[in-house]
Amino acid sequence: IGALVRYLCGNTSEKAILQVVGIKVIEKIKNDDTSIFTKCYHLILSDGKHTFSSCMLDTKINKLIEMNSFKENSIIRIDRVMVNSIDKTEKNMLVLYELEVIQSDSERIGDLVALSLTDITNNGGDTNFLETTNDNNTTIKKSSFSTTIYRKPTLGVGHFF
Repeated sequence: IGALVRYLCGNTSEKAILQVVGIKVIEKIKNDDTSIFTKCYHLILSDGKHTFSSCMLDTKINKLIEMNSFKENSIIRIDRVMVNSIDKTEKNMLVLYELEVIQSDSERIGDLVALSLTDITNNGGDTNFLETTNDNNTTIKKSSFSTTIYRKPTLGVGHFF
């Protein structure tokens, strides 16, 4: 299994190496004041096996994109991530809180295939949050989190590199 599947199944303690294959800027109005905007960055990430498009950069680290530290095709290491079930339709989102840029300029790696969420089922029903700081102190903020994964045989451990 690739790192993206492991994250979506709740294994957020792993410091995965991923490639940013897409970045989209979303501007949101803050507090109904049309003169104040906040930027959100939605990312498409690849683990070399699959891509996942429901990823968001925490606004506190927007400066990494704004200072051109990373861009499309950059290689990053995820140091802190949260998996958020955004509604009762079992849609998940990865929120990146801390990351390190391994290589800013890179070529696209692998034959990318969009991650099929039919292989991953969140049986919790309610909104669930998982957060970690990668020191084996995983915090489960809602106890109804339950995941079923249908596995296919893989070669190796599934790391990007």
